[in-house]
Amino acid sequence: MSLDLARIAEVCGLLDELAGVATRLLPNEREMVAHLRAKYAEPGHTDADDVPVLRVILRNVTIRGGFDIDPARDPGRVIPVTPRR
Repeated sequence: MSLDLARIAEVCGLLDELAGVATRLLPNEREMVAHLRAKYAEPGHTDADDVPVLRVILRNVTIRGGFDIDPARDPGRVIPVTPRR
């Protein structure tokens, strides 16, 4: 297994950036950021999907900045699922 140190550094930088907007994260985003923060607290983790996921979360926070969305007031997205019979 080889480590991609550039990717690890980028993930850690994005996690630091997200720490600055933590109060503006929706519940599912907060959960994902916490998961990735715990994952990268231990050495040896590099997944190709982590950087794009964190970039999307940051982009979403920026997009929501122009709308009246309050993470404390507005629930996260809920997808109703009807069981098959």
